[in-house]
Amino acid sequence: MRGIEQKLQQQVATYLGWALAPPAWFSSIPAGGGGEMRGRIIKGTGYKAGTPDLLIVSDGRAHFIELKAPRVALSEAQRRTIPALEAAGA
Repeated sequence: MRGIEQKLQQQVATYLGWALAPPAWFSSIPAGGGGEMRGRIIKGTGYKAGTPDLLIVSDGRAHFIELKAPRVALSEAQRRTIPALEAAGA
């Protein structure tokens, strides 16, 4: 399923690059892959489990997008993160 989500994310990133007019801005938030050592490194630098795949900043607000392959559910960390982001104003 990972390949399907990566392909979808590439397609969405291509679309956002075309559709968003400056000063709107977006970036992916890469977190998966790389093994245990990479996981320790990104966690140590402040990465939070459950962070969505994409960040869009527009009109002074942060918007997040979590992409999923068909029949793939949100993780428990992702289910906790969504209300936390909403409470923070995203």
